Amino acid sequence: MRLAEFYRAMAPFLVGQVSHAEAVRTLYGEPEPQSLDARRLRMYSRAYRLTSVEMLDQSHPLCRWAVLRDADEKRWGELARRFFEAYPQRDFRYLSCVDAFPAFLEQMAGGLNLPAWLPELADFEQRMRRARLALDHHGETVRISSGLSARRSGTARP
Repeated sequence: MRLAEFYRAMAPFLVGQVSHAEAVRTLYGEPEPQSLDARRLRMYSRAYRLTSVEMLDQSHPLCRWAVLRDADEKRWGELARRFFEAYPQRDFRYLSCVDAFPAFLEQMAGGLNLPAWLPELADFEQRMRRARLALDHHGETVRISSGLSARRSGTARP
C-alpha cells in the first residue's frame, strides 16, 4: 500500500466516519480483531482524539471554559471531534490545524446550542495567539489578521 492510500484509509477512521473493524480490513486485509496491528491502530486513534482535544484546549482555552461552564467535558470533546471531522489536520504544526476553528463555530453555533458570541471569542484567542507567536520570530513580520502584522520589537502596525 502506498503512503497516499494509507492516509486515505486512515483519515475517515481517525475522524470517526469509519469503524475500527472497517479500517482494519481496509489497511490490513482480514487480520484477527485482536492482532497486534489492529490493537496498535486502536491505540493510535485514541492518541489522535486526545491530541485533537488538547490542541483546542491549548489554542482556545477561553472557548473551552465557555463551553464547559454549561456542560460537561464530553461536550467539548464532541465539539473537537466535529471540528476535526470538518477540518482534518493537514499540517504537522498543530496550531495551524486550528486556524479554522472560529469559522467552524460561526457555521455551527446555532446548530450546537453554543453561545452566539463564541465565534468572536475564538477569533480573539486566535489573534492573541498569533500576536504572542510574532514575538518569538526574530525580526520577522508575522500576520496577525488581514490588516495587522507584528514584529519582534513588539510594535503592531497596520
